[in-house]
This record gives sequence, structure tokens and C-alpha cells, in this order.
Amino acid sequence: RVVVPFAAAGVTDIVARVVFDHISRSVGQTIVIDNRPGAGGTIAVDHVVNAPPDGYTVIMADPSGSLPANVTLYPALRYHPIQNLTPVAIFGTTGAVLLVNNELPVKSAQELVALAKSKPGELTFASTGVGTPGHLNGELFSHLAGIKAVHVPYRVVGQAVTDFVASRVSFWIAPIPTMLQNIRQGQLRPLAVAGDQRSGVLPGIPTVKETGIGDFDASTTYALFAPLGTPQDAVTRLHDEIKRALNDGRLGKLLHIEGNFNGPSVYRVGKEHWRQNRDEGPAGGMTGRGVHVVDAMLYLAGHIDNVYAQSSRLALDYGTDDTTSMLFKFRSKIGRAHV
Repeated sequence: RVVVPFAAAGVTDIVARVVFDHISRSVGQTIVIDNRPGAGGTIAVDHVVNAPPDGYTVIMADPSGSLPANVTLYPALRYHPIQNLTPVAIFGTTGAVLLVNNELPVKSAQELVALAKSKPGELTFASTGVGTPGHLNGELFSHLAGIKAVHVPYRVVGQAVTDFVASRVSFWIAPIPTMLQNIRQGQLRPLAVAGDQRSGVLPGIPTVKETGIGDFDASTTYALFAPLGTPQDAVTRLHDEIKRALNDGRLGKLLHIEGNFNGPSVYRVGKEHWRQNRDEGPAGGMTGRGVHVVDAMLYLAGHIDNVYAQSSRLALDYGTDDTTSMLFKFRSKIGRAHV
């Protein structure tokens, strides 16, 4: 059983279904995708860390995003990712994009910031829930740009996209694969790539850093974890099955469809994700050669430290009257939303 901490139809859900459907047919065993959205992913993680460590329950999670961020955002967590999870494999990374609806009168990220500053608190941004990476990305972008915008959380990505296309929400920082079809159909306007390099599927769109706003990377890393205590032979077998699946050219092509892991700026094999057994794949290739036995917890620990440091910096930078951009204030919002 593969637990996904978000609703169906999101990129994490799609990646999990594509990869594990292939593995299921290969091993002749049913693999269930179990969507458990809510509370920024903590409901799903809490479920997995308390599952029997027998190799039959795992979770897709982002060691560069929600997994470490929730340590800061939810002080009453009953688990700690480093202490209660075992890393299995890191699949790769998808880039993110800053978009606006077609009715918003802006053509660039700088114009969006100027408009938001002229109308503080009037612009809105979407996410798939309170405390999710999309929520954090919107708040941190607002902090970086010096603007105030209102967060509009959704529980289902499809409804969020529908409202965004209908111009009921001003902007969104979302995974590129989620929005690529709408962009190509002219329904949404991309302003900047929220990553460390431009995207091959969004030619001509600069990075946020290139616009002069600042260094901002909202990429999502896809990794698989098992409960602590899962036997090493079970972890190794699962890793090997994932690697074998992604080495299948047909699966690689399927993941490339509509921009999923398409090119180094959408799928990036980050060497910082692991430090041993580096079976290197082609640059930007989602062919399975980028799946490794990982020491993901070192990577995760570093991001936890960064989130703590960022929380402290935001607390110092902002006064007590700010309610949208102080990371540590998310705690009270999250508590009210999910009790």
C-alpha cells in the first residue's frame, strides 16, 4: 500500500500510480494507492509511521518540502521524520511555475508584484490546503516580494484549477505538470519558473531570480519512505523494483507525457539527494537511472535545519501585526483548520 498525502489527480498521485502500476504488473501483486490528504500531509505520515514495519506500507513524501516543514509548522506532531521513517528511494524533482489568471492585467512577475503592492490584501493565491507546500510557497513568495496576498486553500486540485481558470483566484505557484495543459491552451499565463533554472517545456519564461525578485525555488522532490524498523531486505527489494520499473523505456516515455519529468528543469537528478551508489542517468532523464539507494535523511535533516532557521528569520523580520507572511504564525491557522 502506497500512501499519498494529497488528493487524487495531483502530480504526486500521478507519479505514484504510474510507477506502482508498472511494479504491480511486474511482480504480480496488487498495490493500492491510498490517498490521505489533510493537515499538510501530517495525517498520512502519522498513519504510516504507526503502520506495521513489514514493507507493505510506504509513503510518497517530499524531503525538501512538506516533510521537514511540518516539523516547524506542527509543534504537536507525534512523529519526527528522521526518527520514524526509513528512506527507500528518491525519484526526482519537478519544477514549479508562478502563474496568473488571464483577467489579471499583468504580463510579468514584476508587474504582478507592483499590482499587489498597489492593492495590499486584495490579490489571492491558491493552494491544495492549509500547510501544504503550495501554501508555504505562496506565503514565502509574498514575503520575498514584499506583498500581502490572501490564501485560498482547496482540498481538491481539480476544483482549484477550475476556479483559477475562471479567474476566481489571482495567482498560484504550482508544479509545472499540473498546469502545463492549461498553459498550452492559453487558459493561464505563466510569469516565472520557481526553480533554479528555466524549464524546457516553458520556453522564454524566466526564473523568479532572473526577474530580480529574489532566489526562489519551489520545486517538489518525490521520495518514498517506509516506517522505521522495516527490514532492510524489504527496503532493498522495493528499491530494486522501482529502479527496474523506471529503467523500462515505456514507463519513462509515459512519465514524460505532458511535461512530467520532461528535461532537466522539470526533472532534475540532484546529487545532493544522495551520497552513495550513484548510478548516474542521462542528464534530465526519467528513465530509472536516477533512482538510487539514498541517504535521504541527511538531505532531510539539512532541510529541517533550514526551515527552523527560516522561521526564526521571518519572526525577526516581521512585526506582530503581520498575519500572512510569518511562517511561525501558520501554527494557529493550521490548528483551527484541522481540529
